[in-house]
Amino acid sequence: RSAELLYHARGRGWARRSRKRSAMSTFDEQQMVCPQFPEGEVRAILREHYGIAAAALKPLGSFQDQNFAVTSSDGQQFVLKIANCATPPAELALQNRVLAHLAARDPSFPTPRLIPARDGTAMPTVARDGEAYPVRLLSYLPGEMLARVDGLPAPALLETIGAFAGRLAALLSDCPPPDAPSASQWDLRHAPEVVRAYRGYVANPAHRELLGYFLDLHERLAAPRLANLPTAVIHDDITTYNLLVDPAADPPAISGLIDFGDVMHSYAVGELVVAVSETALTGARDPLHEAAPLVAAFDRARPLSDDELAVLFPLIALRRCVVAVSAAQQLAFEPDNAYVQELSTLD
Repeated sequence: RSAELLYHARGRGWARRSRKRSAMSTFDEQQMVCPQFPEGEVRAILREHYGIAAAALKPLGSFQDQNFAVTSSDGQQFVLKIANCATPPAELALQNRVLAHLAARDPSFPTPRLIPARDGTAMPTVARDGEAYPVRLLSYLPGEMLARVDGLPAPALLETIGAFAGRLAALLSDCPPPDAPSASQWDLRHAPEVVRAYRGYVANPAHRELLGYFLDLHERLAAPRLANLPTAVIHDDITTYNLLVDPAADPPAISGLIDFGDVMHSYAVGELVVAVSETALTGARDPLHEAAPLVAAFDRARPLSDDELAVLFPLIALRRCVVAVSAAQQLAFEPDNAYVQELSTLD
């Protein structure tokens, strides 16, 4: 089936080889419960650091942070992000740098803009229960979350998503990598390790067996080529939850990309892997056929190498495995996280 996807995308072939790799242990345990700031404290943060009187606050879902859509008393809209206190400062600094890079490279590219605090700092911290939480305020982007639009993405929209993801990859191709990169569970370079570390949280034996199958597929088809893959700074989270669309537009239009919380330096093809996994495969009857125009559109905007095409299917499958085990692990110690509950119900 990987050959089918590649054939539909560009008609290129791929070869099978095998190689054994040793497991790592970085991700044996990572527990990061979302911040729990009550609404009154959130309003105080907005007043103190940004001079904003909040007329309305709307909680937004997150894996490990706490986010709010903010409407000020004068009708302006913002997004307030309270980062998990366990997030390394270098990761947050990279996110801010990527936002600035995109704004400089193409001001028309629809991503949020970072709004400094009243004292000029980009990321003030607030204290609660003895912990320091970095805070950021972002501009608000109009549009409807693709995950909330009825029906599956139409082929024309999938092609638009592919072109958008390729354009993003091209814009980020010259973004400087982080000075001190940290390991992330969403980094495809660590995907086998994450699946092995977290698969014990998956209760269904049949599902655990599938995880083993895709780990083996990765070892046979992808691992021999990984050293040849180019790396770059990537958004790494082009999902139906982070793409904003104008559902009334014809042809379909993407109005924004949000949530830069998973920005990292990794395989450049990871941008496409996530976009396919999280838009074309979710509920599609023939996912490889549905994914083909997305892949082809990405390739036109940011050409793919033979090695990138060859590893595409096993990496997409392993990304789905990472989402499954990560959701199971997060729910094991944070069972009331509605956002993760919804993710865990996806096929």
